[in-house]
Amino acid sequence: MLSKSFTDLFIRKPVIALVVNAVILVVGLVAYFKLNTRQYPRSDSAVVNVSTIYFGASADTVRGYITTQLERAVASADGIDYIESSSAAGASNINVYLRLNYDTNAALTQISSKIDAVRNQLPPEAETPTISVQSSDNQFASMYLGFSSDTLDQNQITDYLARLVQPRLSAVKGVQRADILGGRVFAMRVWLKPDLLAAHGISPADVRQALAANNALAAVGSTKGSMLSISLVANTDLKNVDQFRKLVVAEKNGTIIRLADVADVVLGAEDYNTEVRFGGKTATFMGIWVLPNESTVEVIKRVREVMPEIERGLPAGLNGTIAYDATQYIDDALHEIVHTLLETLAIVTVVIFLFMGSLRSVLIPIVAMPLSLVGALFLMLAFGFTINLLTLLAVVLAVGIVVDDAIVVVENIERHIREGRSPVDAAILGARELVGPVISMTITLATVYAPIAFQGGLTGALFREFAMTLAGAVAVSGFVALTLSPMMSAYLLKDHAHEEQGLSGKINHLFDRLRNRYEHVLGRMLLPREERRASWSVFYWSFVVWIPFWLVALAFVAFEGGSLKAMAGPLAGGIAFVIIVAALAVVVLDYLMGRRFAWVQYVIIGAGLLALLLVPFGMFAQKELAPIEDQGVVFSALLPAPTATIDQNIIFAKQVQKIFESVPEYDTSFQVTGPNFGFSGILLKPWSERKRNSVQIMQSLQGPSSQVAGLNVFTQTPPPLPSGGQYDVELVLRSTAEHSEMMEYAQKLVLYANTEANAGGGAPTFYFADSDLKFDLPQVEIQIDKDKVASMGLNLSDVARDLGSMLGGGYVNRFVNDGQSYRVIPQVERGQRLNPDQLLNYHVRGPNGLLIPLSTIATLKRTVQPRSLNRFQQLNSVKIIGAGPSVDNALKKLEAKAAEILPAGYSIDYGGQSRQLRYEGNALWRTGLLALLLIFLVLAAQFNSFRDPFVILLGSAPLAIVGAMLPVFLGKTSLNIYSQIGLITLVGLISKNGILVVEFANSLQEQGVAKLEAIRRAAATRLRPVLMTSAATVFGHLMLIFVTGPGAAARNSIGWVLVVGMAVGSIFTLFVVPAFYMLIAADHSARKVPESALVAEPVLAK
Repeated sequence: MLSKSFTDLFIRKPVIALVVNAVILVVGLVAYFKLNTRQYPRSDSAVVNVSTIYFGASADTVRGYITTQLERAVASADGIDYIESSSAAGASNINVYLRLNYDTNAALTQISSKIDAVRNQLPPEAETPTISVQSSDNQFASMYLGFSSDTLDQNQITDYLARLVQPRLSAVKGVQRADILGGRVFAMRVWLKPDLLAAHGISPADVRQALAANNALAAVGSTKGSMLSISLVANTDLKNVDQFRKLVVAEKNGTIIRLADVADVVLGAEDYNTEVRFGGKTATFMGIWVLPNESTVEVIKRVREVMPEIERGLPAGLNGTIAYDATQYIDDALHEIVHTLLETLAIVTVVIFLFMGSLRSVLIPIVAMPLSLVGALFLMLAFGFTINLLTLLAVVLAVGIVVDDAIVVVENIERHIREGRSPVDAAILGARELVGPVISMTITLATVYAPIAFQGGLTGALFREFAMTLAGAVAVSGFVALTLSPMMSAYLLKDHAHEEQGLSGKINHLFDRLRNRYEHVLGRMLLPREERRASWSVFYWSFVVWIPFWLVALAFVAFEGGSLKAMAGPLAGGIAFVIIVAALAVVVLDYLMGRRFAWVQYVIIGAGLLALLLVPFGMFAQKELAPIEDQGVVFSALLPAPTATIDQNIIFAKQVQKIFESVPEYDTSFQVTGPNFGFSGILLKPWSERKRNSVQIMQSLQGPSSQVAGLNVFTQTPPPLPSGGQYDVELVLRSTAEHSEMMEYAQKLVLYANTEANAGGGAPTFYFADSDLKFDLPQVEIQIDKDKVASMGLNLSDVARDLGSMLGGGYVNRFVNDGQSYRVIPQVERGQRLNPDQLLNYHVRGPNGLLIPLSTIATLKRTVQPRSLNRFQQLNSVKIIGAGPSVDNALKKLEAKAAEILPAGYSIDYGGQSRQLRYEGNALWRTGLLALLLIFLVLAAQFNSFRDPFVILLGSAPLAIVGAMLPVFLGKTSLNIYSQIGLITLVGLISKNGILVVEFANSLQEQGVAKLEAIRRAAATRLRPVLMTSAATVFGHLMLIFVTGPGAAARNSIGWVLVVGMAVGSIFTLFVVPAFYMLIAADHSARKVPESALVAEPVLAK
């Protein structure tokens, strides 16, 4: 007799059940309207950038005097993951990558103080290091605005944006900053004329000194009398072009020499080395960055609301447009997930109806599903989560999961109704019987996600909300199944006479016949045998079960392009090994089981051999951090020749633009072109208007764009996860050796990646590969004859100062115009520095004020220097970059080749997505093992036994995982962070089937039923709920396989794993769990009353 349960209260007092569940509904709906919307969960993954300008210095000088000094100081700060730096001509750039979720403000404070401590060790000519912070997992702004005009030049556009548009956008709630990109800031350009300087006997340093001395701010103060105070100002600064032109530079023999006499003074731009184009037209961009704690979708929506106001205020001829909106992808992806959610709800409803045949029965789990999902929304708000791609994916997965508990409860109650009980009595008894199993299944499935929630690194940061949302939905579904579902069953379901009529009766008879057939087959499998079988059957059975391994081996041969002859030896050895193991297993099992059963040993051996398929499946599976998503954009990196000018690069970039426009899926494009680097992107038509995805389009663009003369063009898609980095493959070579020595090994690796690694036919390993070390930048060294300098009374510092004033392009000071300050930059006009030989005609200041031609004391030596000298973790480094179908496969080949060719003293490391893959790619396997351990402990506590958890897990999980790995092995998806999450989820789902069977078998044994009869009856009785819950899970997740559009790759990946794994696992569970139960489970029946004493079902407790 079953004791009373708390579920009786909700059945006998239905208003309480309605009120409690209505509260869940209300708080969930309220939470929905308060949740923020983002693309991914919040994570604080910051990069502190330290940039220092040293005009005129070579890359080697910058590295030695600036980068190394700052690196050494910064490296001692807390919270650093790794540091990488780049030293190029005139610029040092250091990126400090902080550990995930480390306090950015604390790190920034430490880094700033350490830089200040070594500031006096830097060259005085170098500018003060600037420190900025940006998110390492968000390299692009959430929105880009394009401004173009046929009448205004870029200086005017930039100035207007800085004065009016930038402050307006920055004031929008939730906007972190609004950056102007590709603009040209006004500057007072003083274009020096070397011939006029020489004619007037003035050196470039004299001009620079005159600008510094005669353009100064004067804080004079004020006069104060007894009754009146007056502020005083002095016109010591220069405010416009005319005043700069009239500036007195020198006085020679009573003649005043003004700046206009030796230079052209114009209001120009700080630099002319960048051009931005949008849709083929010259433009200026603005990037909108959103605060980390704000909803990206809502903030960009506010920006869109102020855009009409901004456009109305634009001057005539200036046009503004939205060039790129990242929230479009987020909106479309969220819409697709919601669409999938509705389809899943509909499919699950149909599946339940086909299994039950009654609308009344279907209504109960249909009510439980949305209620569980809405309840999870409240938990999301309580934990500070957001609505994002991952939490919505969790909700979609939950549809096929949360319905299980309600299905099990309703089916069990219907079983008792068919046995003749009234609906109320059946609900009370059925609910009492399932309190333990439902709680056990709920805790088991929730336990699966606990290790994910506490996982560290990027995986934990991204999937914590996913795991907790799923766990919350499961917990709510368990509560609903024990409170609302029994109450609804008691008052909605009809008695036995009604249940046996119509479609419901036909379905019941169908399942009765199926149960009887299954019980008969199971009985034969568990039937004790009279005599021992012939030994040859062991070898025959082992050989038959080994057939899947033949298929795996042949598939491997086909995939790898190998030959059957080459595989014959491994195949023969493997087959012999398995046959021997199988034979030994049969002998051992015969001994353990006393040779009592005809087929149990073979079922267990067959399951064990099939489980071994995990080895080849795992070995040959394609591995990556995450599947590539179609985000509606394809990016291209444009790498010009080192000698190319901005004008030349613009011509080449226009050719790339034409290639983009030839793509049928082309919508618009943008380009940012500089003297030594370019970046472009093609925005594609909406997903519904094109047949090809972004990866296919990227591959089609790589060939034609690589044919553009003067540019190396590398196309790629945005990273699928916010993992930082610029390229899919980033392998770093580190050493104390000089870069010139490291170049040899870098070239070998790049050559290998582009040739041998892609050999063998099939899909290429690399779409492209290159290195960031290029010794091809022409350099002219001005070799000064120090003896002549000394004999002529010259000073080397004066020579360097004159040369820097003419060529460096550094600013002297600032001037104010209409409330904005701009730089004053003296430099030799472009026509006088077209080639290095013109330098010899320059003059430098000598003794007694004489000007001496540079050709008198110096000669020119042409050399080649690297474009930049990079370091990683304070060691010289070279980064091998690239992209390919499988990052893991590409890295493996590079790692193998590096191990072959690199000498002692070299090591490898990783950056960006490759770093995440290598450092966290296998983290979820450890999480999965921990989840298995936790499930085992929970089940042990629930069943008060260490045997039953082994029965449940061994009887269900291994073969389900084998089934899940089959589509991975066949190339339908990859082994990535989503599929691994699916595998962990699968373990919890498939364990629920074993829990239902084992718990009921133990219950029967407690009543005195023999062990063999108990497991046979339990498996047959639980056949229908097992099939129903499995079908609901399989068909509920089936749409995940077929979805397309934004965000589809992640859903495809997890869908394949769950659908195939659950389908295969459920079929095998029906036979393997009973087999392991007979092998492992304890026999309780001997200590209970005999089975013959049980003449009736237990009556209800009053």
